[in-house]
Amino acid sequence: MKKLLLLSALLIFACSGDDSNDNNSNQTFLERFDGVVWEGEFEGTILDDDDDPNFPPVYMAFRNNPRSKVRFVNYETQSSCQSHLLSGLTTPFGSGICGGTEAEFTIIENSSNVLTYSWVDDTINECIIGTSGMTTYTANNQGDVLSVERISSPANSQEENTYSYQCVRVNIHFNCN
Repeated sequence: MKKLLLLSALLIFACSGDDSNDNNSNQTFLERFDGVVWEGEFEGTILDDDDDPNFPPVYMAFRNNPRSKVRFVNYETQSSCQSHLLSGLTTPFGSGICGGTEAEFTIIENSSNVLTYSWVDDTINECIIGTSGMTTYTANNQGDVLSVERISSPANSQEENTYSYQCVRVNIHFNCN
């Protein structure tokens, strides 16, 4: 009888699953990667100059509360820090370059490994022509590589531009607002 109980206990223990890998499956992308920083290219190559070895790397992070994206150039000084909300009307470029251009952002998907949002910016002025589009961030299962695909169209145009790149996770803290 003792052997049967021991065998049953051993069998139950051996067949029980390890749920530690499922911890992230119930979290959204923004919950899972809240405050995580990735190093990579800038979304729009105005600030990114791959040919210049002295050009500093660009960093990106997401916040879950409020749901937002943050970009900055230098992790030590966090210069050129830009933050914008991912839902509603917001100013993604701050009040600097284009005088506070506003865009409407809408989250389309916020699953465990994927964040997709769309934006519409119908501003047309001397420094920017409005655009609309969609950006998708896909993290690998470990969360150490972030693939980015951005599809955009200039205002009043059927032309579509696709821009893809990858970022790698880095262990730095940011305090951009």
